[in-house]
Amino acid sequence: MHAPKKPEGDPTPADTFTLGRGRLAKISAVEGIETSPESREMFAEFEGRGLSPEQRRAAIYEKHTRKV
Repeated sequence: MHAPKKPEGDPTPADTFTLGRGRLAKISAVEGIETSPESREMFAEFEGRGLSPEQRRAAIYEKHTRKV
C-alpha cells in the first residue's frame, strides 16, 4: 500500500496525517481515556455551527480559562 499523493501547494510535510474523531476515540479507549458526554455535546455543537479549527480552539480556551 502506498501513500496518497500530496496535493500541490499543501504546506504540511508529506509524512504527517490527521486522525479523525472516531479513530482518536478508539486509540484513546485502549489507553483507558474516554471523552465525557459534555465534551461530546460540545464537539457536536461545533460541528453544527461549522466552526473552524481556530474557532474551536478559542471556544475551548474560553470555556476552560478561569474567570476572575
